[in-house]
Amino acid sequence: MLDTSEGVALYTDGSSNYKDKSGGWAYVAADAFGNQTEGWGAETDATNNRMEMTAVIRGLLRLAADYGECEVLVRSDSQYVVLGCQDPSRSRKKNTDLWWLLDTALLGHSYVEFEHVKGHEGEHFNERCDVLAGEARKGQR
Repeated sequence: MLDTSEGVALYTDGSSNYKDKSGGWAYVAADAFGNQTEGWGAETDATNNRMEMTAVIRGLLRLAADYGECEVLVRSDSQYVVLGCQDPSRSRKKNTDLWWLLDTALLGHSYVEFEHVKGHEGEHFNERCDVLAGEARKGQR
């Protein structure tokens, strides 16, 4: 079980195949004591940005459902998500349904900070999310 008293890091990733529009998303939530929880899923008619957003939404909602309000550091390799959340005045003309859901999910926590991480750079939890999202998209999870 996560200990959210010190805050939680939420790592997220999305995966999509532009040819068949299959998509997968995943998150890993980790506390300062080495505890973690994972979640993943797949969707059809997906884009990479939608899967990246879905991973963050699902992760934030899961944390709120399981632990209530907590402080969360979201670490994502998606500049689209990170910049869109750091500066909500940025243009949000696409994926408006998910931006609304993401803004709503943010309200379930006392504090949420977003940080961009480079994908495929050896960050353990980011790499784990990449594997989970890819497997979910391919139907292996």
